Amino acid sequence: MPRDPSGNYTLPAGNPVIAGTVILDSWANPTMADVAVEITNSLDRQGRGGMLAPFQNTNGSVLAPGITFTSEPSTGLYLSGTKDMRQTITGIDTTRWIDATAQDEGQQKPFLIFNGLVFEAPVTPSFDGALSAGSLDVTVGPSSFVGGVTMDAATILGTLNVDSIDSTLSLISAKPVTVPSHTTANLPDPTAILSGSLARDSSLNRLVMSQGGAWTLVPPSDPADVLILDTEIKTGAFAAIAGAYYMLDTSGGSFDIALPPSPAIQARVGYIDFGRSFSAENAVWTAAENIESSSEDYEMDLQGASGVLEYLTVAKGWLDRGGMA
Repeated sequence: MPRDPSGNYTLPAGNPVIAGTVILDSWANPTMADVAVEITNSLDRQGRGGMLAPFQNTNGSVLAPGITFTSEPSTGLYLSGTKDMRQTITGIDTTRWIDATAQDEGQQKPFLIFNGLVFEAPVTPSFDGALSAGSLDVTVGPSSFVGGVTMDAATILGTLNVDSIDSTLSLISAKPVTVPSHTTANLPDPTAILSGSLARDSSLNRLVMSQGGAWTLVPPSDPADVLILDTEIKTGAFAAIAGAYYMLDTSGGSFDIALPPSPAIQARVGYIDFGRSFSAENAVWTAAENIESSSEDYEMDLQGASGVLEYLTVAKGWLDRGGMA
């Protein structure tokens, strides 16, 4: 007889038999044929044959998942609740799939990863066009971005959280990469993001940095022309150009920066201790002209310093217009 909706099998009529009953083909053959059909309808442990209808599992739990393994029964998949499927590894949640269709299209995050405290959506960088070897080198670790990371000519690099950028992080792209741009009124709440985050204040056409719960101009002085941010984080010796603003990371060791030769009066070069490492490993400015009225190299050892070096006169040479720590 066919099984009932719960999967229970019942022997055909005439069963069970009474002890001492003569075996008749009219009873035995139909019974054995019925048993054979139902055995055929059962799953083979050797994997011979497959399901002919959707396979239904028990919901399971984080300690006893519904789909599991003989050698590790506490690892597998289980249904935690309505529209909430999870993966557990030896009884510990690791990933989660949920119904996120209530969110706007393009903003849905149905896949979440457990970070040890809460489930969160993974960071997904996107790229416009082919990504060639060496064009992006990101060391995964304490690095953090506010917003998406893209390499499209028209898109922006998410706000860089200076305090959480790994010293080996480098971003190199053949296309423009800029920090997010906001009007003064629409800048993110600086108390809600990490200190050291960069953004562009489009109302002022200036680079700003979150520090001490407020947005501060970078550099703090107000040059006559706007310095252009060089988006490559400098970790070794290089020659600076006038009108550029550099993010310096000396955490891998002190290095020299050559100021532009034969500079024009009021030529400017901006800098920031991007790696917060000047106090341990100095940034050393060199020049054919004087720096701070001296022919000696100019060493910076103040952690978190930023500012502008400006060329004023032959005698004074380059002057550090100060900054913030």
